[in-house]
Amino acid sequence: MRKKIAILANVTCVLAVFLISCDRERPQQGVEVTTTDFTGAAPATSTKLLTFGVALGDSEISAKRMIERAGLRWEPPAQGDPYTFAQVKDSQSHLLMSVHTYAGNGDSAWASVRVFRRLRWGATYDNTVDAIRWNADMKSHLAGNNRLLLDTALMEPDSPLRRQLLGGAGDRTAEGGMGGRLEFVRYSFPQQGFIVRGTKEKEEWAAGLMSFELVPPKE
Repeated sequence: MRKKIAILANVTCVLAVFLISCDRERPQQGVEVTTTDFTGAAPATSTKLLTFGVALGDSEISAKRMIERAGLRWEPPAQGDPYTFAQVKDSQSHLLMSVHTYAGNGDSAWASVRVFRRLRWGATYDNTVDAIRWNADMKSHLAGNNRLLLDTALMEPDSPLRRQLLGGAGDRTAEGGMGGRLEFVRYSFPQQGFIVRGTKEKEEWAAGLMSFELVPPKE
């Protein structure tokens, strides 16, 4: 009897190790924007960029793990609201970036692995990152010319900086707010998966409201 119990315990231990090993992050491939300047070279796409190790297409569990590994805080989005973003903050509560995930269709792992993941993490284990938004406070963490992607000079209609950094002028859209006192402007680069956003108030760009967003490129 003791021998059977020992065998059962060994099998359970091996199975647990196997299931945990199946959950390890995928090998990260791409350019880490906090250490490497990706601008101005061959046209880059959003799917090839990592921010603190997080990339589009990652699971929410993996993204949270990478953020915490970088010494940052992951604040999950509001429950039940598919439009809100998780917030990534530093130790001084500066909002560095926001991450949006959507409920995917599960993964290709074996059924036993999927059951284990759901028991361990709940329904969010297969949520997938589909947008990463760098906010104004992210600027000091970016490498080289990447920092200029959060510079208000990028928002000017005839800005040569957009061509220099992103290879084109981008598709511009604008709308007013607050009785015409505010102007919300965005430049999108659908083939690359980039969106630049800025807010203008009284003819001045608000530096604290700049953002640069990574989304899936248009196919």
